[in-house]
Amino acid sequence: MFQTLLRNLADRVPGTVGVILAGTDGVLLEAHTAAGRDCDDLLAAEFAAVLKTCGKASANAGIGSMQAAILVTEKGKLLLETIVPDYFLLMLLEHEAHAGQALFEISRARQEIQVELAF
Repeated sequence: MFQTLLRNLADRVPGTVGVILAGTDGVLLEAHTAAGRDCDDLLAAEFAAVLKTCGKASANAGIGSMQAAILVTEKGKLLLETIVPDYFLLMLLEHEAHAGQALFEISRARQEIQVELAF
């Protein structure tokens, strides 16, 4: 079920390279990424650590819990968004892709993902 949800999400955002759903413990739940990518589990683990660090920093700054982050690199964009407290979504985008559109589509898909996570 998650594969279909992630594929549909990727299809709605032009320039999507991949979408990863993972636990905040760093365990990959599902990924829909370009063929030949074999580092999705590594990305899940690394960005779980980023999520925790950002969450601590935002809490320490008194601005609440972290909901989303956008990282812009020389080759693309990474969107990191909390879906429920124990799971997050990582969306990899080409540099020209619109992060705002991706955030909107993630918000549209959030409820359906949350329902499936309530196993």
